[in-house]
Amino acid sequence: LNVEAVKPYLMNQYNDLDETFFKGVYRFPAGHWFEYKDGKMKTHKYWDAEYKENNLSFEATVQKIDEDLRETVKLYRNADVPVGAFLSEGVDSSYITSILNPDDVFSVSFDDSTYNEASKAKALADMKGWKFYSKKVNADEAMKDFPEMQYHMDEPDANPSIIPLWYLCKMARKHVTVALSGEGADELFAGYVNYGMHTHSNVIKVFTSELKKLPKHSQVKLARKVKKMPDFPGKVHIYTNLAEPSEFYVGQSVIYDMDYPTIFTSKDANDILQPTYRNKLTVNGIYQKDFKKVKGIDNVKQMQYIDLHHFMLNDIEQKADKISMAHSLELRVPYLDKNIAELANSIPTKYLMNRHDTKYALRKASEKAVPEEWAKRPKLGFPTPIKQWLQEPRFYKQVRKLFSEDFVNDIFDQKKILQLLDENYKGDGSHRRQIWTIYTFLVWYKLFFVDYDNIVKKYQRVQPEVANLLKQGRLV
Repeated sequence: LNVEAVKPYLMNQYNDLDETFFKGVYRFPAGHWFEYKDGKMKTHKYWDAEYKENNLSFEATVQKIDEDLRETVKLYRNADVPVGAFLSEGVDSSYITSILNPDDVFSVSFDDSTYNEASKAKALADMKGWKFYSKKVNADEAMKDFPEMQYHMDEPDANPSIIPLWYLCKMARKHVTVALSGEGADELFAGYVNYGMHTHSNVIKVFTSELKKLPKHSQVKLARKVKKMPDFPGKVHIYTNLAEPSEFYVGQSVIYDMDYPTIFTSKDANDILQPTYRNKLTVNGIYQKDFKKVKGIDNVKQMQYIDLHHFMLNDIEQKADKISMAHSLELRVPYLDKNIAELANSIPTKYLMNRHDTKYALRKASEKAVPEEWAKRPKLGFPTPIKQWLQEPRFYKQVRKLFSEDFVNDIFDQKKILQLLDENYKGDGSHRRQIWTIYTFLVWYKLFFVDYDNIVKKYQRVQPEVANLLKQGRLV
């Protein structure tokens, strides 16, 4: 085990280091190729995001997005088998699915009525004449299958959306071998509220936009004063729009509010870990190397660059690729096409995020393919009811049993994490992200370091042709 990776994982819900969770095994860097000769390996960079704003008008930008996406989807449709699509209620998947116009579309929901994306997805499918397949995920099957999901991820990933994605891929593979999905749109077209959309008040939005006309050094100076003020309506919005992202940005580990806790802060992570696993790493500190590459460009694009190289690379795309491949489903992601990425990176920020909405230019372009109601839908992601699950007695007992195993105290302060679990169960569920992150790690650790031989036999899959050869004794 790479002990240094445990703390960054707790702060992020995924490993954000170059070295994997397996000591001495490193990720191959994105956008690179390598040559190996005479026992020596050299890596070379062939692509990275660059942000040079174009001079297109807003109307021309909207037209260009639509034209380029249609051309890209046309290319991604190219296959000798039918191509399906994942369909949620959001704009990203609705847009590319409408362009693709497939025969089959797929969606999931949960047995908890609070989380039901399938109903709105079905409404669009009915409108467009697509064959709609949906799966209602049962909490008991999800908790039972969760270890298998983490096995296929190779490294622990506590993003709860792995669960609906697992069943979505499993269902889709019964009908198609290739499907399109909407990953990447938020990072490329500025879809996250953390890029500075922390208020619904137009007054605060307009006031902040006026402050952004100040010289940059004055903005930063003002932001530092705002940060020290007592809380007031619009404080987070004003601060995050004026401050240097390198001073405060911690990606998607903090949601909605500057004071909302990360999954674990650096201090809190160290506090529950045994001494061997503690270190001085912080989320923002890990980002500093990449912040230096985009110093001087506007704030939103700096944060987009960080998410592209961290959250999307090490979480979003890891789960999309590995979970789909676990079911032998080829998942294609048109928004991450090189030409689409380069177009998105050239769009002026004022067209991407403004007082109207996040992802504004993409939303307006989508109106050429989907009803306005779909174009304006807020981002939901893949909501998973872990709050409700962790307060169900049977799941609380299941998690507590794992937290209580002997090996756990080698890594965590067992008394403290059990106390955290009990408080979450008896309280308002506000510790759910922390509990789920610890639980995911322990599930994964037990798979790979406690019971690996049995797990491989249980979860390893082979293609039917290989299985037949094994049966016939023609393959060892």
